[in-house]
Amino acid sequence: MALCPEDQGHLTFGGGIPITAGGHIIGGIGVCGGHWSDDIKIAEAGLAAIA
Repeated sequence: MALCPEDQGHLTFGGGIPITAGGHIIGGIGVCGGHWSDDIKIAEAGLAAIA
């Protein structure tokens, strides 16, 4: 895990994707439990289901 350069209080990790609207990030979907590449596929499927 790596600290975000802009904010030393947050960690980044695989398995999450942003939800955007009008060019702005308005939320996110995070999945954890498997390999990060599988988690992202599940998150993308979740986003597709609500888009």
